[in-house]
Amino acid sequence: MKWLAFDIETTGTLPEYALQPWRVPQGLSRVRTWAVAEAGERPKAVLAPHDREALSEQLTREVARWVEGGYVVCAWNATFEIAWLCMYVDPALVGRVRWFDGMLLWRHLRNTPDYSDNKKGRLSFSLKDAVRQYLPQFADYEKDIDFFGPDVVNLMYYNALDTRFTLLLTKAFYDVLAKEPKRLRAAKIEAASLFHVGLANVSGIPIDCEALKQLDAKLEAEAREALEQL
Repeated sequence: MKWLAFDIETTGTLPEYALQPWRVPQGLSRVRTWAVAEAGERPKAVLAPHDREALSEQLTREVARWVEGGYVVCAWNATFEIAWLCMYVDPALVGRVRWFDGMLLWRHLRNTPDYSDNKKGRLSFSLKDAVRQYLPQFADYEKDIDFFGPDVVNLMYYNALDTRFTLLLTKAFYDVLAKEPKRLRAAKIEAASLFHVGLANVSGIPIDCEALKQLDAKLEAEAREALEQL
């Protein structure tokens, strides 16, 4: 398989807007930099143009390259990247990409509840923690990065490192899972849903309200019956 990693850095008029791609049409959030890494090549970071149309053209060309080249594209918490891409690129094109999520593959390898062996709280599956565990020589590479400040050069360097580590770790996790076909199959089924979840984060999910009313009434009746039996 031809692997490629993709990662973006975002910003907004308020810090929390940087995590909210649905504010792009309002001009309240945007992509600041994006980066890709391919096996055997140095990662490439790109400064995103401020103009939404220009960035849309830029990212559309890039995603089309993935599709035409038959790449398997990995990201860390991939639904975030997918949601942002869908604000700039035709979702039909984004949906043609074969996605994998390094974070979710790692969870498949752990195969344990988030809280089961961590007395301090829920387990973390962040990229930074994965780097500390598997690539300790690069631990704390995010230190001193100002995600909202004017120093975009260091931000681009950090963005490129994110893709490099995402690519290395995702491929490694995939190779381990490949030794157990049933577990890999489960991971592939999950990966097939990434696009749909990412798109739903910005477009919502169609809901049949009348069916929900009927379900609500049915569940209330079942609950009353169960309570009576108790």
